Amino acid sequence: MTPSRADIEITRRIQQGAKAVEIAVADHVIVTRSGCSSFRALGLL
Repeated sequence: MTPSRADIEITRRIQQGAKAVEIAVADHVIVTRSGCSSFRALGLL
């Protein structure tokens, strides 16, 4: 399963906001009926 462009963009925005308040984003996992995707495992974080 590949994350959509919208998934990737919102993750980027979450990372930016978290960084502003010194919070590390460990992963972003997308879960659907057909499976799941880890941004960390896909090298997107």
